[in-house]
Amino acid sequence: GIKEMKVDGTPVTMTDGEYTIVADNQEHTVVVTDNAGNKTSYTITVYENYMTNGEEVYTFPLEK
Repeated sequence: GIKEMKVDGTPVTMTDGEYTIVADNQEHTVVVTDNAGNKTSYTITVYENYMTNGEEVYTFPLEK
């Protein structure tokens, strides 16, 4: 199981195994540590949704 999760170096509390990061167009580092002490690190960006002519336009990086 998961022992600890940090977002940008700050420990966070998950609810039902989930945590929501506010969409702020910024890069965040997520580090998850399991009960055995293994760590996995991800760098993510959570993009805001934008409205154009009443339709949602999602912005996200394109992978090559």
